[in-house]
Amino acid sequence: MKGMIFVEWFWTIIQYLLPIIPIGLIFAIVNGIVRHAKYEVKIITNLILGIILLLGFTIPLLIDYLLLKKSLKAILAYINFPITALIFLIIMPLYFYIKGRRYLRWQSRFRNGDFQFDDDEEDIIIDLDDDYYFTEQEEPIEEIIYNIYVVFQNNGQLILKKELNGLKGFTNTVNSSLEEALYEITSKYQINIKSLQQIGHIVHDNMRTYCYLIDIASYDEESEDIMTISKYELNNYPIDLEDKELILRILIKEPFIIEKKRGII
Repeated sequence: MKGMIFVEWFWTIIQYLLPIIPIGLIFAIVNGIVRHAKYEVKIITNLILGIILLLGFTIPLLIDYLLLKKSLKAILAYINFPITALIFLIIMPLYFYIKGRRYLRWQSRFRNGDFQFDDDEEDIIIDLDDDYYFTEQEEPIEEIIYNIYVVFQNNGQLILKKELNGLKGFTNTVNSSLEEALYEITSKYQINIKSLQQIGHIVHDNMRTYCYLIDIASYDEESEDIMTISKYELNNYPIDLEDKELILRILIKEPFIIEKKRGII
């Protein structure tokens, strides 16, 4: 008897959780499409999507109950769909609102120099529509791909990213600005920045990679895809020769420009 009650409760729970799969998949697909958009766009997109799904599930139930005179019990059997849509309508915009607020605070600190930049360091916060990045470039602006390559250090220790073929610096594609690309990395690994320097950049066909050395105060030490090593023991770890050369160039802190015809980082 108890076993039957347990099974009944189990399938009831499954029934109410089942809408999470299709509705969550819809939100995942839409957010994948707008993943490079600004946070305001993501918030509005999720609000609109949530309202559409909520109305799409609620209106048919109201029609069945008010016009087709279906029983309340029959209606309640499907009430979990609009409830799930309502939950996503609340949670998803709130999630991107919180992330957006955190990014704005980070951006404010960045622009106000709260990260203790060197006195002789030039302003590196330049949006991609700035002419600085496109002087003497033959390629159309929309065809140029921008990346960042970041090496973190903490009291003589290097924090590098684990890849299938070994260790390397942290990389990210620049979609709107360098600061947002940097923020995505530092927020993911809960990195508290002490100082930041842009050391150099790499020119490769239609690709531009800007290289940074960032001194940090703390980070997420429990992250499984990063490793802390001594900067004097680079040769003891599996690091691609090209990455090793780039990491050493960044650690020296001498400005550089690398022009490459073939190969990528």
